[in-house]
Amino acid sequence: MERAEAESDDPARQVVTFIKSFEDAAEEMVSRQPSCLYVSYVFQRQLFDDGTNDVIVDALLAYRTRLADKIAVAVERRPPPVPVDAEALADHVTVTFEGAFILARAYGDPRIMRAQLALARTTTAVLLGVPAD
Repeated sequence: MERAEAESDDPARQVVTFIKSFEDAAEEMVSRQPSCLYVSYVFQRQLFDDGTNDVIVDALLAYRTRLADKIAVAVERRPPPVPVDAEALADHVTVTFEGAFILARAYGDPRIMRAQLALARTTTAVLLGVPAD
């Protein structure tokens, strides 16, 4: 997010740039990342003790809060044509990222992650009223 903030003063552009940074690195992330902790967490929650579960939840909440705060300011500055729930949109970005990682690994095609993040970026840009590039 700091990189996106350095590129623009517009919170909406910052959110789109933030998503784009993950999109640009998607194929490398899928090929270099040997596994996904969140996949294990979702499918085998009993593998972790409460302390580990707390760390995972805290990380997700911190990500949600940071992104949702940015989205809320963007929506306030440039009200979209439809209501936007900032926390739900922030969670959607996370779900897209994690879900795309799962699909890319399952299908053996790292391009899937890039495609899904591009769709999330484009949708977010349209909602926030800024160019998707």
